[in-house]
Amino acid sequence: TSIENTVTAIESMISTIQTTLNRINTSITGILDRLTTLESDTPEPTPTPPPGPTPPPEPTPIIGIEGKVYNDSNNNNSLDAGESGIPNRTVLVISLADTSDVNRLTTDSNGDYSIELDAGSGWLVQVEGTHVYSYVTVQSGSPTITNLGL
Repeated sequence: TSIENTVTAIESMISTIQTTLNRINTSITGILDRLTTLESDTPEPTPTPPPGPTPPPEPTPIIGIEGKVYNDSNNNNSLDAGESGIPNRTVLVISLADTSDVNRLTTDSNGDYSIELDAGSGWLVQVEGTHVYSYVTVQSGSPTITNLGL
């Protein structure tokens, strides 16, 4: 009888264990069902659109000297409306720090010229073969405008 009591006790424990395992299984199934529901309720992430085209960089301003050689018809040393540029004139740009540093430029079809130079440097700008000239110091950030009237 003691063996029978032990067997009955073991059978009772096995029954309790099976009941507990069934409850755990039911809980796990419920959890899995809830996870599936949550996953289906989660909105699809909005895809990040590809970046648009990169805008071109802003042009770097020319630092140097630019201007126009023009026909100063009223001799007022100022470029006025109606005074036209003179093409194919040679402009000398001579360093005040080293007079052997000479740049020779030719005006375009509108009488315009330009040259890039270091900011802070001083220059003599002259129309070759004339007494028309200007002393300039190159400023940083934008070109120094030097118009020369003939």
